[in-house]
Amino acid sequence: MAWNDADESRFSTLAQATRDAGVWNCPTLVWMQTQLVPRAVYARWVGRPEMRFAPPEFRSDSRSQLPFLKNFTEADYVAAQRTMPVQERFVKSLHDAGARLLLGTDLGGFAVSEELRLLAASGLTPYEVLRAGTHDAAEFLHQLDVWGTVSVGKRADLVLVDANPLADVANATRRTGVMLRGR
Repeated sequence: MAWNDADESRFSTLAQATRDAGVWNCPTLVWMQTQLVPRAVYARWVGRPEMRFAPPEFRSDSRSQLPFLKNFTEADYVAAQRTMPVQERFVKSLHDAGARLLLGTDLGGFAVSEELRLLAASGLTPYEVLRAGTHDAAEFLHQLDVWGTVSVGKRADLVLVDANPLADVANATRRTGVMLRGR
């Protein structure tokens, strides 16, 4: 809820300090947009077909088991929704300052498509969003020599899509094939 009281006039300074410190940032915006929502919205999220791949604790309203959400009321979840645009503006500040960003989610691989969309909505280009989940992730893990780009000798983990995700990052969800380690 602290995002509701954030002093946005400090975002630029904080983002520059983050960049200068060499800190990597993994915003995980999808968590806020799927977990800190009123009960009816959460039920729609949990009811999505891809949730069948999620661990059981994500398929029920387990939010109340998290210590910091234990006493959340419906009004608190509604108030939390107001924080989302503020968080997106902070991500934009990080991006604009040149701070390092990663694509990630605590909700499992199926939520990556939502995180792609949210990072793009925060001001990243489709290329920058895709790079955050490929090249930059490999760089962060010190594995650029193994994966992260399509190059001879690197592990061939690829997703074949029906449309160009550089034109619209949502096209990354139009999957027609997957190659894992070259197979």
